[in-house]
Amino acid sequence: MIRQRLYKLGNSYFVPIPRQEVARLGLTEGQLLELDIKPARFAARIPPEILEAFEESWARYDDGDTSPDDSATR
Repeated sequence: MIRQRLYKLGNSYFVPIPRQEVARLGLTEGQLLELDIKPARFAARIPPEILEAFEESWARYDDGDTSPDDSATR
């Protein structure tokens, strides 16, 4: 799947296809294509070590420990 920005040219809109994709798929100019068009969805990707630290902190908070972790300030 590729994600491309939608552009306006005159009264029409177009989505450029990267040259590498054209070559990979063996496409030719003027060829009829079938597209499944939908808005892109973006999701933040959290590094595993950050997610783990968050979950540990959340668990401490759920257990009632609201004091800061002393090791984090050293």
